Amino acid sequence: MALALSSEKENNRKSNNKLSEKIMKNIPKLLFIVTCLYIFWPAGQGEAQTQLNQSSNNSFTLQQLIDEALHSNPAVQAAQLKSEAYQNRIPQAASLPDPMFSLQSRSMGNPLPFVTLGNSQLDSFGFMASQDIPYPGKLKLKTEAVKLEALSIEQDIESVKLDLIANIKSYYYDYLLADEKLRILENNNAYLEQFEKITQARYSVGEGIMQDVLKAQTEISINFSKIIEMKKEKDNTLAQINALINRHPSTLLKISGNLEQREPLPDFQSLMEIMKKKNPQLKAMNFMIESNKKELQLEKKGYYPDFQVSAGYGYSRNFDDMWEINFGISLPVFYKTKQNNAIIEAAKKEQTSTKSYENMFRHLQAELKNAHLTAQLANDLLNLYAKTVIPQAKSTMESAMSNYEVGTIDFLAIIDNLIIVLDFQMKYYEQLTAYQKALATIDKLIGNEE
Repeated sequence: MALALSSEKENNRKSNNKLSEKIMKNIPKLLFIVTCLYIFWPAGQGEAQTQLNQSSNNSFTLQQLIDEALHSNPAVQAAQLKSEAYQNRIPQAASLPDPMFSLQSRSMGNPLPFVTLGNSQLDSFGFMASQDIPYPGKLKLKTEAVKLEALSIEQDIESVKLDLIANIKSYYYDYLLADEKLRILENNNAYLEQFEKITQARYSVGEGIMQDVLKAQTEISINFSKIIEMKKEKDNTLAQINALINRHPSTLLKISGNLEQREPLPDFQSLMEIMKKKNPQLKAMNFMIESNKKELQLEKKGYYPDFQVSAGYGYSRNFDDMWEINFGISLPVFYKTKQNNAIIEAAKKEQTSTKSYENMFRHLQAELKNAHLTAQLANDLLNLYAKTVIPQAKSTMESAMSNYEVGTIDFLAIIDNLIIVLDFQMKYYEQLTAYQKALATIDKLIGNEE
C-alpha cells in the first residue's frame, strides 16, 4: 500500500514537472503575442466603433448637433427676438411727432362749457389741430441711425450662433477624446490582465517573483481607476452637449465621428483678412460707428429750427364762423448750452465707438493668433508623435520584451515601457483634439458657420 502511494506521488511529481516545463516553454511566446497585440493594435478600432455608431438612427454627427443647437438653443432664440424687437424702432424713428388736437370753450358767467352759449356775444367754442414738422433731413438722419443700430443688433445673432457652434465643436471633440482614451485604457487593461497571468505562472514555477505579480495587480487597479474617471468625464461632456441642444442633461445620445478627420491649417494672414470682413463683432462695431456718425449729423442740424403748422375752427352764435391757420418755428436760442453740448456728446460717442472697434480688433487679432499658434503646435506634435515618438516607444517595448525573454531585464521594465506607449498614445489624441478645437476657435473668429 505504501509502495503504491509512493509510486502515485512520483507520477504526480513528474506530471507537474512536465506541466511546469510546458508553461515555462510557452510563457515567452505568450508574452510576445500579448505585447505585439498591444503594440500593433489597429488604430482604426475607434473608427470602426464610430462607423457602428453611425449606423444607428439615434446617432448624432457633428453637423446634426450643430443644426439641432441652432434650432433649439434658447440663446439663439433670445438673440433673434431681440433683433426682431429692435426692428420695430425703425418705423417709429421715421414717423412724425404725434399731432395735437385741442378743444376750446368760452363762457361768460358760468365755468361749465357750452352752458351759456348764445347768451352772450362773447360766448364761443372751437377746436384746433397742430402738427410739429422737423427741419428737412432730420427725420431721415434719425431713421438711418436707427437702421444702422438695428443692423448692429442683428449681428448679435451671428455672434451667438458662432459661439454656440464653437462650444458644440469643443465638447464634441472632448467627447471623442474621452471615447478614444476609454478605448485605449480598456485595451490596456486587457493586456495588463494577461501580464498578471504570466507573472503568476512564472511565480508558481519559481521563475518569477511576487513583486512582479503585485506590480501587475497595482497597474490594473490604477488603470481601472482611470477608466472610471474617463467614463465620468465622458458623461459630463455629454451633459454639456445636452445643455447646448436644450435637452435634459441625462438624455442619452450616441455621438459619432472621427478625430482623425482634420482640415488643413490656412496661413494666418489670409485668416486675418477674412476676419476683418466677416467677424460679426467687428461688423456690429462698424454699424455702430456709422450709426453714431448719423447721430452726429443729426445733432448738427439742431441749429436749424423745427416747424409747427396748426389749423382751427371757432363758432359763436352772434358772429360768423371763424377759421384759423398758424405757422410757427422753433428758435434754438439756447444753442450754447443745448445744441453745442449735444454735438460734443455725439462726437465723443463716435470717437468711443471707433476706439472700441480698434480695441475689439486687437483683442480678436490676438485670439486668432493664439488659436493659430495652438493649431500649429498641435500639428507639429502630431507629426512628431506619429512619425517618431510612438514608433520609438513601440520599438523600445519590443526590445524590452526580447530582453525579458532572455532574462536580462525584469518585469518592471516591461510595465514601464507599456506605460510609456500608453502615455504617448493618449498625448497623440490630446493634441489631435487641441488641433480640432483650435480650428473651431478660428472658424468662430472668421465668421465661418460650417
